[in-house]
Amino acid sequence: MNVPTSSPPRSTPPTASCADSSGPRSGGRDDLATAADVVAAVAAGDVPAARAVREAGRAIGGVLATCVNLFNPSVVVLGGTLSGAGDHLVAGVREVVYQRSLPLATKELRIVTAAGGDRVGLLGAAALVLDAVLAAASVDALVAASSVDAAG
Repeated sequence: MNVPTSSPPRSTPPTASCADSSGPRSGGRDDLATAADVVAAVAAGDVPAARAVREAGRAIGGVLATCVNLFNPSVVVLGGTLSGAGDHLVAGVREVVYQRSLPLATKELRIVTAAGGDRVGLLGAAALVLDAVLAAASVDALVAASSVDAAG
């Protein structure tokens, strides 16, 4: 009986390396210490950096696929510095999300990058603060407190 031999299935996706072997966070390249450095390298046409960003997108997509199946959103917005790599990141995310999500959940799904770029986290935090400060209960409490101060 001939049994074909093959390598065992991988439990984790392969990792992309940007070069030889130096820093663990920079994929082996000392010149890629931050996400902004990686985005700049991708913009300059650095193929290993683009591969690393695509692989990062696949890892993010693995997590987002679960979220898409659970929440069934109509849009997923990717933000932060790494989103500046554009299509390289989004393609990796889409690849895994569409593979691992239910067809009904992805039928109308759009995966896009945030317009705010790397400031999107700050803008979101500011929006949360404004929502809390301008909530009806907060405004009512402020009005009641100023009415007590004016009367007394």
